[in-house]
Amino acid sequence: MSFTFGIGAVAGVLSVMVVALIMKKTKNKKCEYDERQIAARRTAFKAGFITFVLCELTVFLTEIAIEEPLVIIVPGFLSILIILISALVFVEVSIFSDAYFTPNNPCSKKWVITMIIIGIIAIIQFISG
Repeated sequence: MSFTFGIGAVAGVLSVMVVALIMKKTKNKKCEYDERQIAARRTAFKAGFITFVLCELTVFLTEIAIEEPLVIIVPGFLSILIILISALVFVEVSIFSDAYFTPNNPCSKKWVITMIIIGIIAIIQFISG
């Protein structure tokens, strides 16, 4: 790790902390979830956990069948991939069951537009890289 990388990492962490503190000071309204949203979050957590367990069991049984460790790209990559797949299932179930937006804090159009722009930039970088 170079010195300039360290300075950049510290500056990035400090800027995130400052933004988080400012947002915490300006937004004191607590979001209350209704019973439907609590049940939807429970379902999302359950779906993510079940996905994680099934993926880990699949890898385990595959390793038993081929009698050697299953390595994709580098050691440990498969574990991270399983975690990301489980998180994706959790997020998708949460989004499609409307579990995190409350009536006093609806999903804003600015947020949706920002996420679409970031997604398009990520796809362009993936294709060009």
